[in-house]
Amino acid sequence: QLYAAKLNVYHGAMMLNLSATKMADKADIINPWRGFPTSGYGRVMAQTNWYANTSSWTIESEYDFGKAGLVNGLVFDASYMSINIDDAKSNALTVLSTDRDIKYFHFIKSFNNGVEARFRFADVDAKDYAGTGVNDSYQEYRFEVNYLF
Repeated sequence: QLYAAKLNVYHGAMMLNLSATKMADKADIINPWRGFPTSGYGRVMAQTNWYANTSSWTIESEYDFGKAGLVNGLVFDASYMSINIDDAKSNALTVLSTDRDIKYFHFIKSFNNGVEARFRFADVDAKDYAGTGVNDSYQEYRFEVNYLF
C-alpha cells in the first residue's frame, strides 16, 4: 500500500508544491522500469522512497522568469525533502537505507533553437547507519545540455 498526497499552488510565475508519501509496512516497491509511483510526490534528485514503512515529505518552489517577463526560457526550482526510512532497514548498509534530508536547486535555460541547458545541485544529509558513524551523505552536481527535437 502506498499513500500519497500532493498540492500544487500556482500564482503568476511561481509554483509551490507540498507533497507527502507513506509506504505501508507490508512490502517494498519493486519496479525495474524506473517509473516510480512516488515520482512527483517525493522524488528529488533521484532520491526515492520505495522501502516498506517509509514516509517522506517535500516542499518545492519554482519560479519561471519567462512568465514574469524577465528572462525568456529561464526557470529556477528549489526544494527540500525529508525521508524517514524504517530503522530496521538501516542495518542493511544499502543505498538510501537511512533517514535523509535533501536540499535541491535546479536551473533550466531553454533556447529558441531547441537547446536546453540544466544545472542541478543537491546536498544530501544522511543519518548514520545504526549508530556506526558511517553514512552516505554527499553533494551532487549535474550539468546537461540537451537538444530537444
